[in-house]
Amino acid sequence: MIHKKNICFMTRFLIQSFLVVLLIIGKISFAAAQFQYISPQPGSKYHNPSTNIILRNGNLVDEASLTTKHLFNVVGSISGEHPCKVKLAEKGKTIILQPEQPFTHGEMVSVTVGNEIQTASRQKIEGISFNFNIRRARTIEENQRIASQMSQLYLEEYGTYNTRSPQPPPAPGFPSFTIDTNVNPAPGVVFWSNFNFFTGLNDHYCIIKSNGDSVFGKYDTTIYNDFDLNKNGYPTVYNDKDSAFLVLDSNYYQLAQYQMGNGYKADPHEFIINPDGTHFMLAYDPEIVDMTVYDSTYQPNATVIGCIFQVLDSNHNIIFQWRSWDHYSILDGDHINFAFGVIDYCHANSIEPDNDGNLIISCRNMSEVTKVERSTGNIPSMDCRISKVFSSP
Repeated sequence: MIHKKNICFMTRFLIQSFLVVLLIIGKISFAAAQFQYISPQPGSKYHNPSTNIILRNGNLVDEASLTTKHLFNVVGSISGEHPCKVKLAEKGKTIILQPEQPFTHGEMVSVTVGNEIQTASRQKIEGISFNFNIRRARTIEENQRIASQMSQLYLEEYGTYNTRSPQPPPAPGFPSFTIDTNVNPAPGVVFWSNFNFFTGLNDHYCIIKSNGDSVFGKYDTTIYNDFDLNKNGYPTVYNDKDSAFLVLDSNYYQLAQYQMGNGYKADPHEFIINPDGTHFMLAYDPEIVDMTVYDSTYQPNATVIGCIFQVLDSNHNIIFQWRSWDHYSILDGDHINFAFGVIDYCHANSIEPDNDGNLIISCRNMSEVTKVERSTGNIPSMDCRISKVFSSP
């Protein structure tokens, strides 16, 4: 026989236990939400040894709270402890840890953040621990193979190699060109460039009026590309030899040079610079991947090409990094033969800030445009992945 008193005790015990569980779950969820953006993403792989660490809470951070001793602990499984320079960016909202020495190829990096960080309103930010992996070292042969494969990729995109010696360019630096149609053109000027990635012997960047009259033309063997009037009001152009974008003044002389960080080389597909100096850049990231995990008939050492987007501030600090490896599956590639030795599964072409501050990414080989949250790096839902719209018939 069970007494009513025992039933009440058991009921009270179960309710209390349930409340404790809820409190624990709530505490875990609360702690996990403290940093809305972390880079490198916890558990991620294929990072370069020179990568930095980015933490963002979303609120203003009390800078004085970052001076606590042993607040940040960054340890490589091979290289050991890494002292870091600590910076605050994005008007005090983003914490950047820049290791003083690069990590070692093939190691796992463990990051521990203490509980002493506070917001400007003195709210405590819970600490966190996570790890990420540095890509393994490559052999000389692997680096040569990847370089050859990337050259072939550009050849297929930009045209065949032409070994004929170019004719001397006419003054003031325009190549020979013909306007076939010019009926009721829009007002303004046209920025354009011609180039050959493989010779660099007949490259120009030019401006013409809508009626075809010349405004500016420059001949140069540096291999310039993507000549444009950018959002900061200045002309910009890609310099292939330095893997960098140049900002030019009103006389078309170089004012500044912009490169990517974390060991990546900028690709000519995209460069946006805002009036405040914040800029957006894109890189392709070839990695050696064992594709037999997807199918035993695939290559065990395929070169798979991912994409990297970075947002950098006016001081060239990386304040946001987004990698296809963390958010797409290699098998998301559209019209891709995954049994090949080279798999260009996404082939990102552009990034565009949306009106709400988030980012729109276009990936040609996935036949997809994707909306990414700028605050978190997440893709909010599958509704934000519009695919197969541009697929070839």
